[in-house]
Amino acid sequence: MKTKSAHPQNQSMTHTEITERLSKYTTPEAATIFAHWILKYQIYVTIKGGRKTINGDYRPPQRGHGHKISINSTLNPYQFIITFTHEVAHLLTWNKYQNHVAPHGKEWKSNFRRLLDILLNNKIFPSNLIEEVKEHKKNPSASSGNDISLKKALAFYDHEQDHSTLYLEDIHDNDAFSMEDGRIFIRNKKLRKYYLCTEKSTGKQFRINSLAKVKLLNNLNHEKAC
Repeated sequence: MKTKSAHPQNQSMTHTEITERLSKYTTPEAATIFAHWILKYQIYVTIKGGRKTINGDYRPPQRGHGHKISINSTLNPYQFIITFTHEVAHLLTWNKYQNHVAPHGKEWKSNFRRLLDILLNNKIFPSNLIEEVKEHKKNPSASSGNDISLKKALAFYDHEQDHSTLYLEDIHDNDAFSMEDGRIFIRNKKLRKYYLCTEKSTGKQFRINSLAKVKLLNNLNHEKAC
C-alpha cells in the first residue's frame, strides 16, 4: 500500500483488510468502525500526503462514481478520527439533502454529533480527549482547527510533538517571544482566537493565531516594543 495514495474499497477488500490498512493511520478500534462505514456507504477512500490547507474532504457521487473521501496521511491517529468522521457526516447529509442545505448547517451538525456519539460509546478516545470531544460536539464548526481547546488537545498526539512546546496562548500579555521564522514579537491582547502582537524590529502589529508555536524570551519580557 502506498502512503500517498491508499484506496480501501468495498468492491475488492474485506472488512478485515480495510481495517488493517486504516490501522496504519489511526487506532485499530477506530479503524474497525470506519471499515464498517466504508462498506456500508460504498466509500472510495484516498489517503494522501499532507496538505497544508485542509485535513480531508468529501466529494459526492458523480459521473457514475460513488462517494469519495480523502484524508491526509500526516494526521495523528485522533485527528484522523475527527477528520474522517467529519467527512462521513458530509456524506450522510448529502445522501438525504444533496445540495439543498448549508455544508456545515444544522443537518451536518446533527449527523456529526450522532457519529461522534458512536465513537464515544465505543470508547475510541483516550481519557484526556473525551471531555474536549464532548464539548466540541455541542456546536461543531466547519473545521476542528477552529476549536482551540480541541486542536491543542489533539496536538498532544502529533507524531513528532515536543510536549514542552509553548503556544502563544500559554504566555502572557507583554511577554516577548520568537516565532519559528526567527521574528520577535510582543504579545498585546486577545482578539477571539488570535492575539494582536507587535513585531520588535518594525513596530508593526500582526494578528497571530493563539495556537502558533512560540519560544518565550525571558530577557525581553520587560522591554517595550519599538
